[in-house]
Amino acid sequence: MVRCVRPPPTEDIEKTEVVVGLENVIDRTLQSFTEVTEKFDNCTDSTYPIVLTSVEIIRKAYRELRDRGIKIRFITEITNENVQFVKEIFDLVSEVRHLDGVKGNLAILDSRLLGVTA
Repeated sequence: MVRCVRPPPTEDIEKTEVVVGLENVIDRTLQSFTEVTEKFDNCTDSTYPIVLTSVEIIRKAYRELRDRGIKIRFITEITNENVQFVKEIFDLVSEVRHLDGVKGNLAILDSRLLGVTA
């Protein structure tokens, strides 16, 4: 008699998840934030600082990360239009850096990639 036994799932299995719909994307992103244990690196276009500082649920999530001792590094294009919002981000993150011409948004949560596109 031959028995096939599947090995138990492990954390090492790579997985791609596609989430559709703004509310679902926000929910999944916030859930990912709760799983971060050490560091959160974020590279975004020039519009995200406005979103981060204007949408209270996202701002609160960043505060919670900061309060848990997570190192948050933020790279974005700083422009005349978003400089005031970038200044507000300094209270939420460990580091802010400027990079010309950033397009799109991505984050690395510990060692996992989280990409968001509109």
